[in-house]
Amino acid sequence: MTMDRTKRYWGTLGLAVFFGLMGYVLNVSLFLLPVGILLGWLLMLEFLFRSQVVAIIDAVSVSYALSQDTIQTNQQVGITIEIQNIDDVGLQLTLSSNYPDVAVYSQSSSSKTLATDASMDSLKLDYHFPFAGNYTIGPASITITSTYGFFEATVGASNTVSVTVEPEDTDSMHIGKGGNQFATGLGDHGVENAGEGTVPAGIRTYMPGDPASRINWKATARLNEVYIREFETETVRPLAVLLDRRQSSQNTLYENPVEYRRDIAISLVSEAETHSDPVGLYDVDTTQMEASQQLSAGRSQYIQLRRQLYNTVPVSGSEMGAETTQTAQSTVDTNRAVTRLRTDQSAFGTKLSPFLRGSTTTTHQVEGSPLMQTTQTYLKRQRGNVRVAILCDDQRRSELYETAKLAGQLSQEVMVFITPTVLFESDDIAAIDNVYARYSAFERYRSQLDTLENVTAFEVTPGSKLQSIVEQDGNEIQ
Repeated sequence: MTMDRTKRYWGTLGLAVFFGLMGYVLNVSLFLLPVGILLGWLLMLEFLFRSQVVAIIDAVSVSYALSQDTIQTNQQVGITIEIQNIDDVGLQLTLSSNYPDVAVYSQSSSSKTLATDASMDSLKLDYHFPFAGNYTIGPASITITSTYGFFEATVGASNTVSVTVEPEDTDSMHIGKGGNQFATGLGDHGVENAGEGTVPAGIRTYMPGDPASRINWKATARLNEVYIREFETETVRPLAVLLDRRQSSQNTLYENPVEYRRDIAISLVSEAETHSDPVGLYDVDTTQMEASQQLSAGRSQYIQLRRQLYNTVPVSGSEMGAETTQTAQSTVDTNRAVTRLRTDQSAFGTKLSPFLRGSTTTTHQVEGSPLMQTTQTYLKRQRGNVRVAILCDDQRRSELYETAKLAGQLSQEVMVFITPTVLFESDDIAAIDNVYARYSAFERYRSQLDTLENVTAFEVTPGSKLQSIVEQDGNEIQ
């Protein structure tokens, strides 16, 4: 609970001070009488208000109702917050929803002054979420205003409600090159758009009748002769996802570049699960990296990676000390449960066991260049043709360039999804100095990555902001 003294309180206190100063300057003791009356009155009101707040906390109860607890991105969810036992309170109550910052709220206000002449009142709201994940709504807060408006106390409810947002598509963001949208879905991304079920098998000289879409432009430019890519059918396409969750120096909560990258990672894992492709996740935070022990197409692997990616608040360096003990204890408890369920053939045991097969990830502290360290440590261990997806921003360009170069040497298909810092710095795109020049510089950098062997680099941006840049300048991105 937090309690604040309002402007009216400080105005009344100022009046008492004024009378006190007048009595001191004029040496008239009669002025001390209103000083004593005002101070005593304020103290009595504060004591009474604190008692009323305690009584209200004990009496009222708050509950939530969701129209549905699982939705898709940008799908609206209705939330009703109900508060009971508010009759005979005698004070003004205001209920606030405290919805997640990332949620998009369409109504004019997320709070409501309650009618205290009834025993129950409610606040009804509609939200939608632009990114997939597990989100906690609440706890709602109740602001209590004292008689005469001298004090305000804010009390948080003890309960919350959760909603799971599943990925639907990436239409709300721009994924492409040089301002041009990449039309196909994430599952079809690959070097020269190889498509699902095929992997590069080499190159050969062009022959009449070969489709132009299979021309390897990089090899053609290097060897001064037209070459095309050859592909072979593959039943599975293993995927390693390197997700950089390090925050940019500036961003807005709604247009957070980390959320864009996390959303793409969720879509990549979902696409891998659809085709039963082995997948692994390497989740890099400020000083910590959580890595899949192996690439797997097992059900427990998909469950674990979804749980990890749906966590919208990854562990940061300042929180690691507190988390270490909890994680260790959680692992012990999970392993005990696994042992008990291993021989449990009941419907309950069969249903629960995929969720409790022990941790499929390991956590390590990282320093220096986390992306490069992760690539050197884990991708070199992989055997066969493993696709690689790198999701990061452009603040550490040298680190990203060397990582993409190394990944291209280890894999025949590397996809780099970059969130340009320039497009996540301000709500007002027109207020950013030289924004077009900075975006053009980013595009030149992205093009350099795109020329690396086996590497295809994409920009991931808020579509509306990119459109503003293009319309503002009126020229093509150079």
